[in-house]
Amino acid sequence: MEANQAIGAQGHTVAPFWPRQRWWLALLVILLLAGALRFPGYDFGLPFIEHEGYRADEIYYTLGARWIIDTGTAKPLHLHNYPPGILALNYLALRWFPGSVEPPAAVIGGMRLLSISVSLATVVAVAFLGRQAGGPLAGLISAGIWAITPVMVEFSRYASADIYVTGFTILALWLALAGTVHQRWGLTTAGTYALMLAITFKYTAMAITPLVLFIPLIRGRVSGRRVLGNCGRLALFLAWLFLLTPALDAIRNEEHQISNAWVQTVEAIALPGLPVIRDVLQETQNSLDLRLFIPGWLGLIIPFFLRSRAEQCWVILICVVTIGLWLVPMALFNTPYIRFMLPAVSLMIVLPGVGYAFWWQFLQQRFAFFSLPLQRAMGAAALLALLALNLPLLQASVTDLRDRMRPDQRNDLAIWADETLPSGRYITDYDNHRTLNREWGGYAGETRFHYAGNVFSEPSLEQWREQGVHLAIVDHFLYHLWREDGDHPFTTQTTLLKSYPPSHAHRGPAMVVLRLYPIQHPASGQLGPIRLLGYDMTKENVGPGEALPFHLYWQAAAATQGDYQVFNHLLDAEGSLVAQADGPPLPDPLLRRGTKDWHDPDEIIFSREFLLQLPEDLAPGEYSLVTGFYHRLSGLRLLSPAGEDTLWVTHITVE
Repeated sequence: MEANQAIGAQGHTVAPFWPRQRWWLALLVILLLAGALRFPGYDFGLPFIEHEGYRADEIYYTLGARWIIDTGTAKPLHLHNYPPGILALNYLALRWFPGSVEPPAAVIGGMRLLSISVSLATVVAVAFLGRQAGGPLAGLISAGIWAITPVMVEFSRYASADIYVTGFTILALWLALAGTVHQRWGLTTAGTYALMLAITFKYTAMAITPLVLFIPLIRGRVSGRRVLGNCGRLALFLAWLFLLTPALDAIRNEEHQISNAWVQTVEAIALPGLPVIRDVLQETQNSLDLRLFIPGWLGLIIPFFLRSRAEQCWVILICVVTIGLWLVPMALFNTPYIRFMLPAVSLMIVLPGVGYAFWWQFLQQRFAFFSLPLQRAMGAAALLALLALNLPLLQASVTDLRDRMRPDQRNDLAIWADETLPSGRYITDYDNHRTLNREWGGYAGETRFHYAGNVFSEPSLEQWREQGVHLAIVDHFLYHLWREDGDHPFTTQTTLLKSYPPSHAHRGPAMVVLRLYPIQHPASGQLGPIRLLGYDMTKENVGPGEALPFHLYWQAAAATQGDYQVFNHLLDAEGSLVAQADGPPLPDPLLRRGTKDWHDPDEIIFSREFLLQLPEDLAPGEYSLVTGFYHRLSGLRLLSPAGEDTLWVTHITVE
């Protein structure tokens, strides 16, 4: 046991407040491991913001802060009655970095780094809490298990409130316990302040208020005045939080929100039924394989048979009660989601670490008749065998890390669309409804796309066209199922521009990009690696002085050496040039994607709109529209296999 021991309430020895230097070195190794599992994958998906159901609401908080800056309220996002902690952090980030927050989601990378830093600080808090419950070894084991548990690794990377409330809750509980055990009453006050911070991130933290405030009463009347002071501090804080801030604005102002608040209050009065409790336990089991922790939990029984462990027994009991108190709001309000239960899950992880430490001490006593080195070796071997049960946690976290480090196909889609397609409206499914959204998805491109609706909603293909929708992003597997049907309009009456097939090297869904119109007129011919597929033209009979708009479709077997421009010439019967429309092939005004970047042989390139202006004095007759490519610098043209430098497109009749 560590030196400089203190005396507990019943006269039992208590570990010193500060651990030895080698304990800190071991904790540093655990922190390095925790950082290695978290920091490399912090920017997963960015600039696209993943929305994994209820698991992360990162963009809501960022946009809420943006609304507060722009309009003074986050009411349009229904965040005006949300705990202010995470909104305040996003607000400060948007205020401090005004030059790099277009779109607002640009700050999420930095917010994720801050969340990971809070997660590492929580590792330290877990270590101290485990040490308080079972000694130095218990603290290290608890911190190690917490650091590698997949659900903790995952949520530490989200720029959301969950990891903050977890860290402050663990800190508040440890400060209250440590202050009581060591009779350092200032720590209990610090624990009250940590509880206040937890409440600013999640109101459910108020569930553990009785424990944090009244733990010092275990020491008797000597701590009563301190408890009363902490109660007063918390009461003033809650008065400020709920009365002097717009936290209850929803209940005061909007009738439908008053109704919702009343329904929630009525539901909260009733005791949770067995189905709700079952859902809470099932959600915990789905995110945290509880079977791995059974040996550690069994070890918690050991100190209850040893009279010298009275202090540790009531610390363990307080942790168990805290778990129960935290899960009560989850059951009352029927929100059995793992993100809301992270503080309780953290304590579920702390307790097995404590149990493993007690097993190690128990086994050492059983080996007492062996020599001291052999005792330690056999105890260490047994402890390592128990800890090996947690290797699946580390493997799962490493697998998740590798997944987070893969590039996201939705970013590839956003870059391609930004540099290749004209602005317009699009339809898609849930996986991609925010991919091209500047605010909600983090898209930062120059080309503007507007989400028109879900591809599976009622409007037919023709109705989508009437609404001005030209683009669809569809699930790759579903599209190919439609193709097997043979007559689905999304395969027979559209043009497949780009395909993103399933890939083990990428994150995100497999998908295809469709133009909601087929190629109007087929054409053929090849210049260099580029093949002409067809063209769209509304009319081929025109009058002198008219402007003739048209689009071309190409497919490139390989990229060109250098960038080539397009020329479109209208020739008379003698081959003389009478009109032309030259320029870059794509609608991107910044010329970011030239022909040297046409790498995908399966992609169909839909050109920008070319406008052929006919002369006012152009004689009636038949004319030929030809096209080709010329190098931007040298003027050299791409040649066909036959050595020609133009491709015939169509006849134009001037009336």
